[in-house]
Parts: sequence; structure tokens; C-alpha cells
Amino acid sequence: METARKPAYKDRLGRVSVAVWANPTKNGGEFFSVSFSRSYRVADGTYRDSSSLNGDDLANVIRLAESALRFIESKRSSGDAAPSAAE
Repeated sequence: METARKPAYKDRLGRVSVAVWANPTKNGGEFFSVSFSRSYRVADGTYRDSSSLNGDDLANVIRLAESALRFIESKRSSGDAAPSAAE
């Protein structure tokens, strides 16, 4: 059985969360993918996650994006990750 991959970084603000995933490159470096999700409760009381966000979530998305960016930049400045293709 394969073990579940875990994000390199996670943060949450209210019902919105961000996950940063480290991905290996062919040359031994790494690049990062970022995903956002919003939790909500269904009728039976259990929680689910959705990648669809509400307008009211945007302020928290911005704060979480900044948090994720700081994490990625710290990894790059420490030499732990390859620069992005945009650099």
C-alpha cells in the first residue's frame, strides 16, 4: 500500500486553507504547487472540502497566498529548491 503524500506546508484561516506541495524536477531540484480549499458542513454534520471559493473567502485567500509565498521564498533562499521557471 502506498503512503499518502503530505504537503510541504499547510495553513488555515477561517474555513479556507492552503497547501503547498513540493514536486521533484528531473535535475534533482524541486518546484512547488499551491492549492486552496474551503471547508463546509453538510446536513449530517460532517465536513467536506471544496476547491470552489466564495467572494467572502477572498481576503483569507490573499493572506494565505502571502503565507505560502513566504514559505516558498524561504525554501528558495535557503537553497532547498530550484527557482521557478518565471525567474
